[in-house]
Amino acid sequence: MINLKNDRLSRFDKIVEMGKEGQKALNEYWLDYALYTSFEYWLMVLLLLAP
Repeated sequence: MINLKNDRLSRFDKIVEMGKEGQKALNEYWLDYALYTSFEYWLMVLLLLAP
């Protein structure tokens, strides 16, 4: 019974760690490819505000 609890906790810890790594990767992507200084960003802002 204790082994099942440890297994559940280790899996939950792994899921939490994967979530943190995913968020870190998303932040790095934003800084590399979707930064607010890019032409595409301002084009989308213009298209959202123009209508």
